[in-house]
Amino acid sequence: MTLLDRWMPAFDVSASYRVDIAAPPERVYATLLAADLGRPWLVRTLMGIRLLPCLVASPRRTWQRMTSTRQSHRISLGDASHSDFVLLEQLAPHEIVLGITGRFWTPAASVVPIPVERFRDALPIGLAQAVWNFAVSAGPGGSELTTETRIRCSDPATLRSFRRYWWIVSSGSGLIRRAILEQIRREATSVTQSTR
Repeated sequence: MTLLDRWMPAFDVSASYRVDIAAPPERVYATLLAADLGRPWLVRTLMGIRLLPCLVASPRRTWQRMTSTRQSHRISLGDASHSDFVLLEQLAPHEIVLGITGRFWTPAASVVPIPVERFRDALPIGLAQAVWNFAVSAGPGGSELTTETRIRCSDPATLRSFRRYWWIVSSGSGLIRRAILEQIRREATSVTQSTR
């Protein structure tokens, strides 16, 4: 059983991606935690596009969010304090799981803070919850790095709203995940090659 299975065994929507990396699992995991996940231009562009409706719906709050992200510069799994995600659990050097609760499909994409100890409780009506993991395992020639996102919704109406949103954003979300995996592959293999 993975940590992800423990945090969200039942879900309504999921998406997963993988990449093989010619580096040992410990190196891949260390690279994953240290990497600036907001560095790839594709990630910055798509996240910027995602914030446009928020800017219209809530300009002041969104501008503050954008400028605070710009000041912190890095989006790192090793330090999720500049993110709306909460670290749910980490099992080094194998898996890390993050979670978020809110109304992601609304123009303001509102987030509802839920303490880690209450994350698995029943959701209030109108909310959805997502978990996002990265898992590293030994594979032929090095490691396999996977990432999966799972979403559960509190009620049928929320699920319908989320599915409409997911239909629009899932392609972009997939591109972001693939860009992150490719970034980790490049950084982990460049470190491995430089130490030979």
